[in-house]
Amino acid sequence: MPSTEPTNTKQSTFNIITERETYSVDAGGNIGRPAIGMAPSGQWKILGIVTYNNFGHRTGYVPFPFNHVDMSKIEWRYRNGKPRWRVVDLDHGALREQMSPGLVRIERT
Repeated sequence: MPSTEPTNTKQSTFNIITERETYSVDAGGNIGRPAIGMAPSGQWKILGIVTYNNFGHRTGYVPFPFNHVDMSKIEWRYRNGKPRWRVVDLDHGALREQMSPGLVRIERT
């Protein structure tokens, strides 16, 4: 018997947790801001996460949807408390790397 649930639900599959706010990410990579009632619209998408060494060289990239990664095993911060990873996103066509206010972690919901 076929499922009666809609195929493109906007349920959150990940939460991006920063020092200031928690963002929701749906299965398509669309980002929303539940704190202000902004549902994922398709205009803001997560592409992955990236890390750099002390010399500014990219040392790691994990593309969304993070299927092959255990997110709980990632070291999100350096010992001094600074963020180790940055979110790479596409916001209204602009490619960005979000570092501030500090990525705390990404977790599956």
